[in-house]
Amino acid sequence: MNHSNPLEFQSIDSDIDYAALAAWVHRINDLMKNILEDLEDGPDEEDFDRISFDQSLEQDLHCLLLQCPADPFSLDVDSRSINPYLTAFIISLEQEIVYQDVDHFQLLSPSLLLGRVRDNLDSSEVDKARENLKRNERKTRVSLLRYILNLKAAYSKLMIIRLDLYTQDWVGSIQRWELLKKFISQRFMGFYIGYAVKFEFGMKRGVHLHTLLFFNGSRVRKDVTIAKAIGEYWKSSVTDGEGTYSNCNAPEHVKRMRYPAVGTFHEFDERTFKGLEHIASYLTEQDLVVRFAVPGLSRSFRKGVISREKSVRINNRAKWQAKVS
Repeated sequence: MNHSNPLEFQSIDSDIDYAALAAWVHRINDLMKNILEDLEDGPDEEDFDRISFDQSLEQDLHCLLLQCPADPFSLDVDSRSINPYLTAFIISLEQEIVYQDVDHFQLLSPSLLLGRVRDNLDSSEVDKARENLKRNERKTRVSLLRYILNLKAAYSKLMIIRLDLYTQDWVGSIQRWELLKKFISQRFMGFYIGYAVKFEFGMKRGVHLHTLLFFNGSRVRKDVTIAKAIGEYWKSSVTDGEGTYSNCNAPEHVKRMRYPAVGTFHEFDERTFKGLEHIASYLTEQDLVVRFAVPGLSRSFRKGVISREKSVRINNRAKWQAKVS
């Protein structure tokens, strides 16, 4: 398995309110998408009030300028580059500072800035960036599905556990995930065979982790109990009691799933595979905000790798199945 360096973080700037910065970027994304939707599709209502709509957008832009929690031009370049909406916004600021001849971006005219934002969002550069984003998501989704199928090919029974993990310590999310992964590796040594995790930011729950954990289903049983044990360790030990978790293997969660893909499987039927596709699509959808909430988070999605030992198991099982078929 791929064990990330638990010290994978950059120096933390104590002057930056990372929670406020992430919320600010989230609001920019929403506003840019709203403007872009208007550019692409136009209003649905026949009595649409364009003047009021634009005034509302200008007011939102003005609030974003005044409430910016950090210098927008000094934001992490890598985190900016994957976000076409934030990139278009910051480029618009840079261009309008020159055009309007002001000393600070907070002095910009919102109405003129809105026009510049529309021009930049309606550009081939943004179209290309959004397509690249979708292409990368598709590539990552296929990679995750292939990883899961390879794990199933290596083991006759595969146990899949899904846990959603929450913590109030956003900045320490990377280190806390590494601590939990270390616990799982030691507690279930020889049975724990892989993982996938997505770091995500939401306005209501802040930073949280969506995880898939894979075990040799021929060696362990009771997925609900194992999931609870891991969740309780996250809650009591990793987060010192301030964290919470959601056990998606619990019956009350499974019954709400249209295509359940958790538990222990001898084979993947069509319904299970649809569930895996749904989970893979969600986990690999790029989160454009979380890296601003968690300094040093270079990859919001990560997964294990197929080791040489597992590759040998896959090849041996394929040869055996070919002989008996």
